[in-house]
Amino acid sequence: MLGRRSNQLSLADMEEWWRRIPPTSRWAQIRAWSQAHWTDDRFAAWYTEGGRPSIPPSFMVTLLFLQLMFGWSDREAVDN
Repeated sequence: MLGRRSNQLSLADMEEWWRRIPPTSRWAQIRAWSQAHWTDDRFAAWYTEGGRPSIPPSFMVTLLFLQLMFGWSDREAVDN
């Protein structure tokens, strides 16, 4: 079952930590690009209708991209 990003605000959103990242930084550019291009609906064909919801594929693709870019292991990617 396809997991989707939640639109519900979290504590991190309330503190607006992401606004502290300079808009010209690599991290801000990756965040903006991935939100615009890697939507969960683009991966819907890969998932069945039943079962337990997955981790949103848009998160997983962004994580995989960062792993390849920095040469991180799975654990390093989660920690970073």
